[in-house]
Amino acid sequence: MGKREENRLAKELKQKCEKAVGDQMKGTGWRKKHHTYFRQSDELFICLSAMPFIEFKQGIPTINLKVRSEVKPMSIDPIFWDLAQMPDNKSKPLSFRAWAAHKCMPLYCEFDKVVGADLGSPQNLAHLFQEWVSEEHKKIISKFQTRVFSDHFKASIKDHHNKAIGATTLICALISEQKIEEALKLAEELAPGEYRNLFNKTSDNRMNFYELVILKHAGPARFKAITGRDPEPKKKGLFARFLDKN
Repeated sequence: MGKREENRLAKELKQKCEKAVGDQMKGTGWRKKHHTYFRQSDELFICLSAMPFIEFKQGIPTINLKVRSEVKPMSIDPIFWDLAQMPDNKSKPLSFRAWAAHKCMPLYCEFDKVVGADLGSPQNLAHLFQEWVSEEHKKIISKFQTRVFSDHFKASIKDHHNKAIGATTLICALISEQKIEEALKLAEELAPGEYRNLFNKTSDNRMNFYELVILKHAGPARFKAITGRDPEPKKKGLFARFLDKN
Protein backbone atom coordinates (compact mmCIF):
# COMPACT_ATOMS: atom_id res chain seq x y z
CA MET A 1 0.00 0.00 0.00
CA GLY A 2 1.39 3.38 -1.00
CA LYS A 3 1.64 6.42 1.26
CA ARG A 4 -1.24 8.20 -0.47
CA GLU A 5 -3.52 5.19 0.03
CA GLU A 6 -2.45 4.93 3.70
CA ASN A 7 -3.30 8.60 4.25
CA ARG A 8 -6.71 8.17 2.60
CA LEU A 9 -7.53 5.11 4.69
CA ALA A 10 -6.28 6.75 7.89
CA LYS A 11 -8.51 9.77 7.27
CA GLU A 12 -11.56 7.57 6.67
CA LEU A 13 -10.91 5.50 9.81
CA LYS A 14 -10.36 8.58 11.94
CA GLN A 15 -13.67 10.06 10.76
CA LYS A 16 -15.45 6.79 11.58
CA CYS A 17 -13.88 6.81 15.06
CA GLU A 18 -14.95 10.40 15.69
CA LYS A 19 -18.52 9.59 14.60
CA ALA A 20 -18.58 6.49 16.81
CA VAL A 21 -17.43 8.54 19.80
CA GLY A 22 -20.09 11.18 19.11
CA ASP A 23 -22.81 8.52 18.91
CA GLN A 24 -21.55 6.82 22.07
CA MET A 25 -21.56 10.05 24.08
CA LYS A 26 -25.12 11.07 23.16
CA GLY A 27 -27.38 11.25 26.20
CA THR A 28 -24.49 11.20 28.69
CA GLY A 29 -24.78 14.85 29.73
CA TRP A 30 -21.57 15.87 27.94
CA ARG A 31 -21.83 18.56 25.27
CA LYS A 32 -19.74 18.31 22.11
CA LYS A 33 -17.72 20.74 20.01
CA HIS A 34 -15.28 19.31 17.46
CA HIS A 35 -13.33 16.58 19.29
CA THR A 36 -14.02 17.92 22.80
CA TYR A 37 -16.71 16.93 25.32
CA PHE A 38 -17.41 19.40 28.10
CA ARG A 39 -19.75 20.18 30.96
CA GLN A 40 -20.17 22.22 34.12
CA SER A 41 -19.78 19.96 37.13
CA ASP A 42 -20.37 21.68 40.47
CA GLU A 43 -18.30 24.87 40.13
CA LEU A 44 -15.85 23.40 37.62
CA PHE A 45 -15.66 23.56 33.83
CA ILE A 46 -14.37 20.19 32.61
CA CYS A 47 -13.32 19.54 29.02
CA LEU A 48 -12.23 16.08 27.81
CA SER A 49 -10.86 15.35 24.34
CA ALA A 50 -10.89 12.21 22.21
CA MET A 51 -8.06 12.08 19.67
CA PRO A 52 -8.11 8.89 17.58
CA PHE A 53 -4.98 8.23 15.56
CA ILE A 54 -4.16 5.57 12.99
CA GLU A 55 -0.86 3.75 12.69
CA PHE A 56 0.18 1.20 10.08
CA LYS A 57 1.99 -1.99 11.00
CA GLN A 58 3.21 -3.95 8.01
CA GLY A 59 0.60 -2.18 5.90
CA ILE A 60 -2.27 -2.98 8.29
CA PRO A 61 -4.02 0.01 9.96
CA THR A 62 -4.39 0.00 13.75
CA ILE A 63 -6.83 2.20 15.67
CA ASN A 64 -5.48 3.99 18.73
CA LEU A 65 -6.72 6.60 21.18
CA LYS A 66 -5.11 9.59 22.87
CA VAL A 67 -6.99 11.69 25.42
CA ARG A 68 -6.69 15.06 27.09
CA SER A 69 -8.44 16.42 30.19
CA GLU A 70 -8.70 20.07 31.19
CA VAL A 71 -10.35 21.76 34.15
CA LYS A 72 -10.80 25.25 35.57
CA PRO A 73 -13.26 26.97 37.90
CA MET A 74 -16.38 28.40 36.28
CA SER A 75 -15.63 31.69 38.06
CA ILE A 76 -12.28 32.61 36.49
CA ASP A 77 -13.15 33.32 32.84
CA PRO A 78 -15.79 35.94 33.82
CA ILE A 79 -13.20 37.60 36.08
CA PHE A 80 -10.75 37.73 33.17
CA TRP A 81 -13.36 39.00 30.70
CA ASP A 82 -14.45 41.77 33.08
CA LEU A 83 -10.86 42.89 33.70
CA ALA A 84 -9.95 42.70 30.01
CA GLN A 85 -13.01 44.79 29.03
CA MET A 86 -14.75 41.87 27.29
CA PRO A 87 -17.94 41.51 29.40
CA ASP A 88 -20.06 40.33 26.44
CA ASN A 89 -18.14 37.04 26.46
CA LYS A 90 -19.93 36.08 29.68
CA SER A 91 -23.16 35.53 27.74
CA LYS A 92 -21.56 33.20 25.18
CA PRO A 93 -22.22 29.42 25.14
CA LEU A 94 -20.39 27.18 27.61
CA SER A 95 -18.05 25.96 24.84
CA PHE A 96 -16.55 29.47 24.71
CA ARG A 97 -14.54 28.62 27.83
CA ALA A 98 -12.68 26.03 25.78
CA TRP A 99 -12.65 27.58 22.31
CA ALA A 100 -12.58 31.37 22.75
CA ALA A 101 -9.51 33.22 21.52
CA HIS A 102 -9.28 35.12 24.83
CA LYS A 103 -9.81 32.95 27.91
CA CYS A 104 -8.08 31.57 30.98
CA MET A 105 -5.69 28.68 30.50
CA PRO A 106 -6.95 25.42 32.03
CA LEU A 107 -5.17 22.98 34.29
CA TYR A 108 -4.23 19.91 32.25
CA CYS A 109 -4.85 16.74 34.24
CA GLU A 110 -3.90 14.53 31.28
CA PHE A 111 -2.20 15.74 28.10
CA ASP A 112 -2.18 13.58 24.95
CA LYS A 113 -2.09 10.36 26.97
CA VAL A 114 -2.40 7.12 24.99
CA VAL A 115 -5.10 5.03 26.68
CA GLY A 116 -5.73 2.45 23.97
CA ALA A 117 -3.72 0.80 21.20
CA ASP A 118 -4.74 -1.54 18.38
CA LEU A 119 -8.38 -1.29 19.44
CA GLY A 120 -9.77 -3.17 16.48
CA SER A 121 -12.80 -1.02 15.59
CA PRO A 122 -14.21 2.50 15.94
CA GLN A 123 -16.90 1.09 18.26
CA ASN A 124 -14.29 -0.37 20.62
CA LEU A 125 -12.54 3.01 20.70
CA ALA A 126 -15.82 4.78 21.46
CA HIS A 127 -16.63 2.42 24.35
CA LEU A 128 -13.13 2.90 25.76
CA PHE A 129 -13.45 6.69 25.59
CA GLN A 130 -16.78 6.66 27.40
CA GLU A 131 -15.33 4.46 30.15
CA TRP A 132 -12.32 6.77 30.46
CA VAL A 133 -14.58 9.85 30.63
CA SER A 134 -16.54 8.33 33.51
CA GLU A 135 -13.39 7.55 35.51
CA GLU A 136 -11.63 10.82 34.68
CA HIS A 137 -14.68 12.84 35.73
CA LYS A 138 -14.68 11.14 39.14
CA LYS A 139 -10.92 11.72 39.55
CA ILE A 140 -11.24 15.43 38.75
CA ILE A 141 -14.10 15.98 41.20
CA SER A 142 -12.16 14.16 43.93
CA LYS A 143 -9.00 16.14 43.17
CA PHE A 144 -10.66 19.46 43.94
CA GLN A 145 -12.38 18.40 47.13
CA THR A 146 -9.17 18.73 49.16
CA ARG A 147 -7.18 21.57 47.52
CA VAL A 148 -8.19 24.82 45.85
CA PHE A 149 -7.56 25.34 42.14
CA SER A 150 -4.74 27.86 42.59
CA ASP A 151 -2.69 25.34 44.58
CA HIS A 152 -3.04 22.70 41.88
CA PHE A 153 -2.30 25.24 39.15
CA LYS A 154 0.83 26.61 40.86
CA ALA A 155 2.14 23.06 41.21
CA SER A 156 1.54 22.43 37.50
CA ILE A 157 3.53 25.48 36.32
CA LYS A 158 6.26 25.59 39.01
CA ASP A 159 8.96 24.30 36.63
CA HIS A 160 8.37 27.05 34.04
CA HIS A 161 11.18 29.61 34.04
CA ASN A 162 8.87 32.26 32.59
CA LYS A 163 6.56 33.51 35.35
CA ALA A 164 4.13 34.87 32.78
CA ILE A 165 3.17 31.31 31.76
CA GLY A 166 -0.30 30.83 33.18
CA ALA A 167 -0.13 34.08 35.19
CA THR A 168 -3.47 35.36 33.90
CA THR A 169 -5.22 32.17 34.99
CA LEU A 170 -3.45 32.15 38.35
CA ILE A 171 -4.33 35.78 39.09
CA CYS A 172 -8.00 35.22 38.23
CA ALA A 173 -8.05 32.07 40.37
CA LEU A 174 -6.52 33.92 43.33
CA ILE A 175 -9.08 36.71 42.96
CA SER A 176 -11.92 34.16 42.88
CA GLU A 177 -10.52 32.62 46.08
CA GLN A 178 -10.32 36.07 47.73
CA LYS A 179 -6.50 35.97 47.83
CA ILE A 180 -6.31 39.53 46.54
CA GLU A 181 -2.89 40.50 47.92
CA GLU A 182 -1.25 37.42 46.41
CA ALA A 183 -2.87 38.24 43.06
CA LEU A 184 -1.70 41.85 43.29
CA LYS A 185 1.86 40.83 44.13
CA LEU A 186 2.08 38.75 40.96
CA ALA A 187 0.42 41.48 38.87
CA GLU A 188 2.84 44.12 40.17
CA GLU A 189 5.80 41.89 39.35
CA LEU A 190 4.69 41.29 35.75
CA ALA A 191 3.07 44.63 34.84
CA PRO A 192 6.26 46.55 33.87
CA GLY A 193 7.33 44.10 31.18
CA GLU A 194 3.97 43.43 29.53
CA TYR A 195 2.79 45.08 26.31
CA ARG A 196 -0.18 47.43 26.83
CA ASN A 197 -2.67 45.78 24.50
CA LEU A 198 -5.96 46.49 26.31
CA PHE A 199 -8.06 49.63 26.65
CA ASN A 200 -9.21 51.24 29.88
CA LYS A 201 -12.36 53.15 28.88
CA THR A 202 -10.80 54.84 25.83
CA SER A 203 -8.25 54.03 23.13
CA ASP A 204 -6.09 56.88 24.50
CA ASN A 205 -5.57 54.95 27.72
CA ARG A 206 -3.91 51.62 26.96
CA MET A 207 -3.01 49.23 29.78
CA ASN A 208 -1.93 45.63 30.05
CA PHE A 209 -3.92 43.00 31.93
CA TYR A 210 -1.76 43.23 35.06
CA GLU A 211 -2.18 47.01 35.24
CA LEU A 212 -5.95 46.60 35.01
CA VAL A 213 -5.79 44.14 37.92
CA ILE A 214 -3.86 46.66 40.01
CA LEU A 215 -6.21 49.51 39.15
CA LYS A 216 -9.37 47.52 39.95
CA HIS A 217 -8.20 45.78 43.11
CA ALA A 218 -5.73 48.29 44.60
CA GLY A 219 -6.99 51.64 43.34
CA PRO A 220 -5.50 54.64 41.47
CA ALA A 221 -2.90 55.60 44.12
CA ARG A 222 -1.24 52.18 44.16
CA PHE A 223 -1.50 52.01 40.39
CA LYS A 224 0.40 55.30 40.05
CA ALA A 225 3.00 54.22 42.62
CA ILE A 226 3.68 51.01 40.68
CA THR A 227 3.51 52.31 37.11
CA GLY A 228 4.41 55.99 37.50
CA ARG A 229 1.40 56.86 35.33
CA ASP A 230 -1.91 58.54 35.97
CA PRO A 231 -4.69 55.95 35.44
CA GLU A 232 -6.98 58.67 34.06
CA PRO A 233 -4.81 60.80 31.73
CA LYS A 234 -6.28 64.00 30.42
CA LYS A 235 -8.02 63.54 27.11
CA LYS A 236 -5.93 64.82 24.23
CA GLY A 237 -7.19 67.77 22.26
CA LEU A 238 -8.17 67.58 18.61
CA PHE A 239 -4.83 68.96 17.37
CA ALA A 240 -2.79 66.50 19.51
CA ARG A 241 -4.83 63.55 18.23
CA PHE A 242 -4.29 64.80 14.67
CA LEU A 243 -0.50 64.83 15.26
CA ASP A 244 -0.63 61.31 16.73
CA LYS A 245 -2.31 60.02 13.57
CA ASN A 246 0.12 61.76 11.28
